[in-house]
Amino acid sequence: GPAALALVLCGVLMVFFQTILFATTAAEAICDENGTVSYPMHLWNSFVLVALTAFAIELFSLRYSLIPFYHEAGQFEALGCRVNFKVWISVMLSLSLLNL
Repeated sequence: GPAALALVLCGVLMVFFQTILFATTAAEAICDENGTVSYPMHLWNSFVLVALTAFAIELFSLRYSLIPFYHEAGQFEALGCRVNFKVWISVMLSLSLLNL
């Protein structure tokens, strides 16, 4: 369905972005004499833009997959415990953002 196509596009976006970000960050990182690394603001801006885009695609996909998931599973589990929807969605979206 539409969620699968959106997630495939998100996967392609993430592979492309991570490759470009790695190369750009390695070339533009600024190291001081203490060994502290700082990055230019345009790198942070591009990261936030891609992270928000991936987050929006994930929320779009949830509209198509959440009800069939609940119908099949019958409950929400997060980290091995039965939890309500609010806890489950908070944990899953947090893990998704940490995965970036």
